[in-house]
Amino acid sequence: MPSARSMVGEHARGAWRLGRFWAVDLCLRILTVLGKQSSFGWWMKPTRAFLFKMHTHAFNLKARDNHRLAALFQQKLRQLQRDVQKHARSCVACTPVPLLPIAPPCLKMKAPIKRDIPAVALGCDRDITHIHIAHALGAGKYRMLDTASGNFNEKVVGKGLRLSGVPRNDVFVQTKLNPLEFGYDNANNAIRRQLAFLGTTYVDSLLLHEPGPDLKTRVATWRALELWHAKGLVHRIGVANFGVRLLTEMLTFCIIKPAFVQVELHPLCWATQAHLVDFCRENGIQMQAYSPLGKGKLLSEAPAIAQIAERYDVTPAQVVLRWIVQKGVVPVCRSENAVRVIQNNSLGDLFLDADDVAAIDNLESSVGTVRFSGVWTKDHDELRK
Repeated sequence: MPSARSMVGEHARGAWRLGRFWAVDLCLRILTVLGKQSSFGWWMKPTRAFLFKMHTHAFNLKARDNHRLAALFQQKLRQLQRDVQKHARSCVACTPVPLLPIAPPCLKMKAPIKRDIPAVALGCDRDITHIHIAHALGAGKYRMLDTASGNFNEKVVGKGLRLSGVPRNDVFVQTKLNPLEFGYDNANNAIRRQLAFLGTTYVDSLLLHEPGPDLKTRVATWRALELWHAKGLVHRIGVANFGVRLLTEMLTFCIIKPAFVQVELHPLCWATQAHLVDFCRENGIQMQAYSPLGKGKLLSEAPAIAQIAERYDVTPAQVVLRWIVQKGVVPVCRSENAVRVIQNNSLGDLFLDADDVAAIDNLESSVGTVRFSGVWTKDHDELRK
């Protein structure tokens, strides 16, 4: 039982932090009023920026000092301290995992969202418009939108979703955090900002866009994602551009296992990616594939795809997308052509037989490989040695 002195000290520290929080908040309000007068404009902007940082810091201290931690987080962290070395020995080049001194505040873990992910997703790049998104959701029957904070189009995605008239609960919205938003505090602020830009109270999936600079940053960012998942505002969390080594490392420190991993996947890199697909299947992680058409190379330099498409009376793109779906992977496709947008999500009763799947599996040897881009190329090259 804590002593009376320690309890008094704890309450005094909490009162001081809370008082500083409201004092800074009051100063911000005063500066907002004074800033409207031109005579105060020269010093108001830097002073307001400084006080805003103090405001954020005081608020974070108040949140972190909540000692009533969730039982799930407490139990898992204690278990990690006992078993991390045991897990590390079985990892591929896995380093010891530093535990954060910060644990999320007390939250009641909500039940997982029971919802199936759509078979095909629409990728929303920087050039997409709200008209394009509304058309894909309406005429194209898409029910999954994939965007990212690095695309700077969250407002466009939210506007297209509202314009389509499709109920929000019927659309699977997925976004990502870019490396500049990594870190516990940065991730929390970025998630609030993305929800505001999308105009929705929750997202169905949130991914880390890439591994980030180091392990400590990944752990801190993942803790923030786990907190928002526990709140019920992010239904599923996952990663993108992670290889087997990084996924194995993540499984040693995560409290909530990644639900998704999104990587570049198409027939021209199947030989390199097959082991990653097997790893995700064994660990219950759903894979998603961006650039499913090999950046256009499949449609222009693979006559075998055209022959199969002619035999099934479909487009070559539909053949490749069906091949990916039969591998148990969700393709994330994009197109500026309104007709192709509808075709890509109209796989219908198309089903490739075993011979056609095997022929597409071996395309890399005849057409060549599309080199990976991004930070995870090195990860795959090391694993192939």
